[in-house]
Amino acid sequence: CSVCAMSNTPCHLPTGKLVPLPIPQRPWSHIGVDFVTNLPNSEGNTCILVTVDRFSKSCKFILLKGLSTALETAEHLFQHIFRNYELPEEIVSDRGPQFISHIWKAFFKLGISVNLSSGYRPQTNSQTERKIQELRRYLRSY
Repeated sequence: CSVCAMSNTPCHLPTGKLVPLPIPQRPWSHIGVDFVTNLPNSEGNTCILVTVDRFSKSCKFILLKGLSTALETAEHLFQHIFRNYELPEEIVSDRGPQFISHIWKAFFKLGISVNLSSGYRPQTNSQTERKIQELRRYLRSY
């Protein structure tokens, strides 16, 4: 009824507008990163850092002994991605503790924009999430 509609106050703040990510113009200029965790132990590796190029959909899988800290994650990216290609313009990641620390704020000083996905919205980093689905399906086969 109209009385109830006027007297009930909303419990949530209005959601912000979704803004599409920019379209990359060259390979490895815009990347998405995320972790695959809780994997069975394989030669001491239990975690994978997944990096996806949003331009070409190419991906790199970095095997890890366990879930990395923010510093270790940055070191892996420099060693395996940035060294072979170049510094990206943008990195998209979830809000994991590895991606929201002061170390990642240092990427801004290098001219890299770090975009964090909204909470409970994996669609923001959908290309990376899709590659993780494919990787998990592949790993289940073996």
